[in-house]
Order: sequence, then C-alpha cells, then structure tokens
Amino acid sequence: MEAVSGIYAGGPVYRERGYAINELKNSGFTNLVVWTIHIESDGSLGFNGEFPLVEDGVYIGDQTHPNFRSDIASLKTGNTSITRVEFGLSAAGSGTYDAVRDLLNCQNGRCQTDPSSILYRNFQALKEAFPSVDAVNNDDESEYHVESAAAFHIMLADIGFKTAIVPYTRQSFWRSFVNEVNGARPGTVDALYLQNYAGGSGNNPCSWDLGIPVYPGLWSRNDSPSRVESRMRDWNNRCGSVVEGGFMWLYDDFDNSPSVAQYAQAINNVFGSTPPPPSTSCSSVQGFESGEGGWQNSTTSSCSTGAFVVGRPTETTSSGVVIQAEGAALGNNALFTATNSSAGTNDVDGGVCIVNSPIYSVDQESTLSLRYFHGQRDTGDDAEGDYFRIEVSTDGGNTFQNLVGNGDTRSSASWLLASRALPANSNVVVRVLCSDGASAGDLVECGIDDVRICSTP
Repeated sequence: MEAVSGIYAGGPVYRERGYAINELKNSGFTNLVVWTIHIESDGSLGFNGEFPLVEDGVYIGDQTHPNFRSDIASLKTGNTSITRVEFGLSAAGSGTYDAVRDLLNCQNGRCQTDPSSILYRNFQALKEAFPSVDAVNNDDESEYHVESAAAFHIMLADIGFKTAIVPYTRQSFWRSFVNEVNGARPGTVDALYLQNYAGGSGNNPCSWDLGIPVYPGLWSRNDSPSRVESRMRDWNNRCGSVVEGGFMWLYDDFDNSPSVAQYAQAINNVFGSTPPPPSTSCSSVQGFESGEGGWQNSTTSSCSTGAFVVGRPTETTSSGVVIQAEGAALGNNALFTATNSSAGTNDVDGGVCIVNSPIYSVDQESTLSLRYFHGQRDTGDDAEGDYFRIEVSTDGGNTFQNLVGNGDTRSSASWLLASRALPANSNVVVRVLCSDGASAGDLVECGIDDVRICSTP
C-alpha cells in the first residue's frame, strides 16, 4: 500500500524558503497543506493575515513574496516525496466562511458563484497562479452553514480544485457537506484530515467514516515520532478500511530539524513506505564497505574527540535519547563519529568534527541521495556551538548549500533519507559537520551511509 502522510506547513514555506522547500521535498511526506488562506468580507484572499494574495481577480502575492509561486510549483517536481499540494482555507477564529455565506446571499454583481462573481474570479486567479495545487483544505470552525459552503466548493470544483476537509467536531454538518458536494460533483471531496489534537483530541477516527479516506492528525507538541507511530498503528489495526493515512500538525513547530523526516517515517511505517523516485543508473555508490572511499576528516575540524571512522555503529542511549544509531543504514559499515561502547565515550566533544567527500564528477542531471543519523542529548545552552549539517557543493567545494541540519535541540538518532537534484556538469562535494559547543552536558553523534549519485530518468 502506498503511504499517505500529510503535513500542515505555514509561514516557513515562504519566510524560510532557503531551507523549507528542500526539506519538505525530502521529508517523506506525501501530502502538503500550505497553511492558510483567509477570505475577507469583500472576497479578497490573503495568506495567514500576513500578505495579500488575490484582489479583484488579480494575483498580487508576488509583491510580497516573489518566489512563492515558483516554490509551490517546485514541490511536486524533481526528486520529491510530495505528490499532493493543498492550500488551507480558514482556521479557528477566521471569518472566511462567514464571508462566503454573505457573498452568496447578497444581490449585487459581485455576489453568488457564477463566473462574474468576485469569489469565482479570485479563485480562478488563484488556480491560474498555482496550477499545481490540487485541493483546497476546508477548515470551517465557526459558520457550519451547509448550503453556502457546499455551493462554494461546487464552484471550486468547476474551477479545478478538489476539496479536503479538516474537522474536529460537528460530524453531522460534515456528512451533509460531503454528501451535497459529491452529489453534485462526484469525487470532489476526497480526503478527511481528522483533528485528533486540541479540541479534537477525543475523536475516534474509526467513527468518522463519511465515505472518503480518513487521515487522523496529531500535534508534535503532544506526541513524539514513536508515539505517533504507535497511535497510528492502533487506529490502522482497528479500522484499516477507514483510516488510510495520517498527518502532522504543525511543520512550523519542528521545521529545520531531523524531526521532519522522523514524523514522516513514523506515519509511512504504518501505512506503507514511500520509496525515493526511481533512477536509471548510478555513477557513484558509497556504502563504506571497503573503507573510506576517499572521504577524509577535514584539517579544519576542531573537535577533541569524535572524528569520523568507518565501522559498525553501536546503539547508545542517555536520558531516553538514542545518541548513536544501531548498525549501518545498509550493509555492515557506515561513516560515523567514533566507535564507542557507551553514551559519552568518544562522542563529539570540544568543537566541530568535519568530514568531506571526494569530488564526484556528474555529467548529466542526477539525484544525490544519502542516509544519515544525528543523535543529541541536549541541555539547550549552546545556540551557536551545537549543530549538525550536511552540505552539498556542485562547484568542487567552493560554495556549499545546506541539505539537512539541526541546531541546539534534542535529536534521537535513527537512519533517515535526504536527497536533492544535481545539475549536469557538476563537481559534487558532500560535507558533514557535527558540532558540540563549549557548555557541558551535551552528547553528540553523527553518521552517514549509502551515498548515491544516480541519473534522473
């Protein structure tokens, strides 16, 4: 079974695009809900109350975030796990569906849902600006007016949007809404993201069968990746014909960290795996089974212990945190920060340990993929000194871009996947930086394995 794993993501998508877009594409999540659009009383569209999106039938979001359109368009292209992109619509406290009801009930030329109405023209402009967005994600938490909401989403179907819903209560309303919309436009409402946190924490996903797939959601503030996997597995075991995936709320709470991939993997472990996109042939494969393969500890490393070695990692834990992963990601060996027998023995101390790959010459468009782990028992006192990064250069090591990373936060080690596209005629260098700051109390380990450069089909 193909996994359906969703994530809701807000401000970082456009405010922190330098890392967020690539991180989401490499996360393992299949469904991304970009959070959220609000409809104003005049029918104009804005994003998160932070910037205007569409006014009077014209897309104007470029004035504030000129890369937003191209970034959204890139989410399902190239090497990516994302197969579906949605825009959130409304939220708790939003007047969006009040505005919809008013605009459908007024009598002037801007009203109703015909092609000349303001709602039709604004959402048509939105679809033209974002043709790759598959659906609108309905989070009505206040109006609950079936007639106007259904008419509005029937209009969205005519423009080209699917509809997903994200309820936490009022099941009778949502059942009527789904029946009315799908009765008029079959298949339009095709996903139910059920809130199992905050006001919906008492929901039983098995009792929300409205004839469409149910994806229960959990909040990272309440549930660790292992807890998410456990709860999702329980729901799947009890009603697998109803619950067909899951989602996480909210990327903004754990962005730019290993937790992004860990939460995706937790859901994918339950509902099926999402393999990386296929490649035709691999020009370079390094699994460290025969040694370093040209990888070298950097002369610029400043750590006193923890230099990278080839071998088989042994799991170590401290205070409930896995510091070093058990075994290699593939085969017997990996490249990691020093062999040890217990937590705190030969881990990274006193600075940054850096290891560099040799230069890989890439003649055609390709994909770099690798497995990594980062374990950190963190005391939260080294904002500048505690960090983990994997960086990639395509110009022989002159400049580097971040692939994945983590800062001064707790991280439980497990083997994760990261990947990115490589342009033709690249000279690729991969660099891993694993750092422990000056303050005492942190335990830090890192590793890398199964590094592949494969041509893009």
